[in-house]
Order: sequence, then C-alpha cells, then structure tokens
Amino acid sequence: GYGFNLYRIYPSNAVPKIKYAPRPALPVFAGSNLKVSSLNVLNYFNGDGKGSGFPTSRGAKTLNEFTRQKSKIVAAIKALDADVLGLMEIENDGDSSLSALRDLVNAINAEYGSSVYELVNDSKGSNGNPGTDAIKVAMVYKKANVTPVGNSRSYNDSAFNLLGRPPLAQLFSINSNSEKFSVVVNHFKSKSCSSSPADLKDLDQNDGQGCFNSTRKKQAVSLMKFISTIVSNSNDSDVLIIGDLNAYGQEDPIDIVRAGGFYDLAGDAYSYMFDGQAGSLDHALASFSMFKSSVGADKWHINCDEPLVIDYTTSFKTQDLFQNNCFRSSDHDPLIAAFNMVKKNTNVSNVVEYGFEIYPNPNSGVFTLKI
Repeated sequence: GYGFNLYRIYPSNAVPKIKYAPRPALPVFAGSNLKVSSLNVLNYFNGDGKGSGFPTSRGAKTLNEFTRQKSKIVAAIKALDADVLGLMEIENDGDSSLSALRDLVNAINAEYGSSVYELVNDSKGSNGNPGTDAIKVAMVYKKANVTPVGNSRSYNDSAFNLLGRPPLAQLFSINSNSEKFSVVVNHFKSKSCSSSPADLKDLDQNDGQGCFNSTRKKQAVSLMKFISTIVSNSNDSDVLIIGDLNAYGQEDPIDIVRAGGFYDLAGDAYSYMFDGQAGSLDHALASFSMFKSSVGADKWHINCDEPLVIDYTTSFKTQDLFQNNCFRSSDHDPLIAAFNMVKKNTNVSNVVEYGFEIYPNPNSGVFTLKI
C-alpha cells in the first residue's frame, strides 16, 4: 500500500515473524579513572515543577507522559554511570528546586537510593547565562568521583544569538588525584530549513550540509575562542568538547574544531537517524593533552535504532508498548568517552608537545609525517 508519502507492507495472512538483532551492551573501557558522557534528553520539561502545568511548550503533553519520559531517561543515565554527564534539550528554567534540571537530578538520586549526583549550577553574571532558547545545555556530575572547581561559564557570543544556546563549560578536579580537566557542552543550530534565515549563506547550499551551516561554522569558530579563554583561566590544557554539534563528522564545523587542535574520539560511530540514514551529530573531541589520556569512546545504540512506537508518548498508538527501560529514551544515542587521567608533573617547565598525523594509516612501513 501507499499513503502519506510512504510504502507499507501488510501481511495477508499470518503475522510475520521478525528476528531482531540483540540490543547492544553498554560499551565498557578498562583502565580508566574518568568517564564522561553526553545525552540528548529530548525536551525534558517538567511543567510547573509541582506535578501540574502540562502541556508545556515542548516535551510531554501530560503528567503521565512526563512520568514515563522521566523513567526512561533516568534508566539511561543510571546505566551510563558517568562521572560527568552533559545534557542537551533540557528546559531552560533555571536550577532552583522546581526546575527541570533539579527535578532530573532528584529522580536520578531517588533511583540510586542516595545523593549520588549533583547539578552544575547555571552560569550567572560575568560568567554568562544559559541563553534565550526554551532549551539549554547542562551538566550533572558524580560527587564521589569529581568536584567542580569554580563556577560554570557560558559563552554568550553573537554566534549563538540564533536560538540562543551558548556552550557551557565547567572545570573539574578528579577526587582521587586532583587532576583537573574542563568539559564544554554544546548544542549547535540544527540543519532544519523550516525557518527563513536572515543570512542567505544559511540557506541550503546543496552541499549535503543542510541549512544554517554558515551559522554552525561561526559557532565552531566562537567555541574555539571560548576554549582559549578557558585554558587561559584554568592554566590547564585538558579540555573535552561534547554535545550535539548538528554536523556530521566530515562537515565544515567539525573540520574547524579539528583545525583548532581537537581530536575526534568516537569517529564515525552513528548516533542519529534521519529519513532512514544514520550518521553522527553527537561528538566528543579532546584537546591533545586530554586525547593522550583517552582509553576509548563509543556511542551506545539504545535510541536511534529503536522504533518510535515504544517511546514515552501516548498519542496515535493503537497499542501501548511502553516499557520502563532505557530504550528509546531519546532520538539520539548517548556518547561515552573514558580516560585515564594521570596527575601532571608540575615541576617540569617549558615542555612543548607536538601532535603528528601519519598517513596513509594503516601503512606498510613508509609514511609521511604532517606537522
């Protein structure tokens, strides 16, 4: 049959038997003392924070839907068990007791049965603010393993005026050895052509990168400037960029970040499905000093391979196939990056590090070094 621009196959007699592939296990990396993850929480809006106020502008339409959405997201976060977790698409309503971010942290800790996680407070004052969009980026962290150093910072550069989702940075210290590192969470402008851009360069250039690529390039350049101030202020070169950059691995914004001295940790592992095509919009890119501490990184395919029919929503479903688990908790797969962060020798000065690209790779013994 054909309808709504799609072909459908209808079994004429018996119900077809489908053999499904086994669901992938959580990626595990041995020899690490730090695990950082990112997760798009698919418009996590908690109404008025008191159990009412639904529907909101985005996300769950009813309290029942929100309860189901929360249970799936919490299940995913508990399974990830990250020391630092970057969040995208959480309601931009502050960090007070009634906020969506506090609601999520409370739900995570309730699942653990103790106060395991804490939120990184919103940036304020001279450190910037979470922006003007309905959603924001955020961070939570495991208190037993890492401790924030100083306040969080946002970069309210003009490049992020469109939708207003500035990057959020936080410097952390590992509790076991006091080694410091910074995490920067991002959510660049989407590829959607649904709105008319003010800049004609943001129209689809038919180069495979969708609309608003010019804006994403500006955001990538701005991100590099932000990180230079982070490194200068912290006097520490260990920086990890995570989040939804809304650009695939070989597109201009990622090239700009690579040219800024960052190394892609998860490669081409996909994290998002659009019109049946799989690709990676979600990235983890490390500065050279942090890249050297990398143990491994991957995407956990619990979402984009899963059918919409099992998500938290209740509308337009002839069967309720919802299950209280992590599968189809969002439309993006979470990313996991593991590191073995060793305490730096601060007694050594004037050390210069060089990174090399060897190609072709793999090679037969003859290769070129690109400095």
